[in-house]
Amino acid sequence: MENWREHLIDLIKATGQEVIDRAEDLVGSGDMLTDIDIWLRFPQDGGCPTIEVTREHISRNSLSVMGKCGE
Repeated sequence: MENWREHLIDLIKATGQEVIDRAEDLVGSGDMLTDIDIWLRFPQDGGCPTIEVTREHISRNSLSVMGKCGE
């Protein structure tokens, strides 16, 4: 159990550094970003940790349509 705990700590540190190293890539280059979720997953079955990113952007074209509806 202690070996797993130490191993997990090392994985979390390494994955955290990966988030730091890839910050620009994870945020992306699109504009109108409204939300971003970053999930770090550490499988207990020995699989590799993963980083999942979900980004949400406002639709610029929809904003112009919504502005016309409010007139």
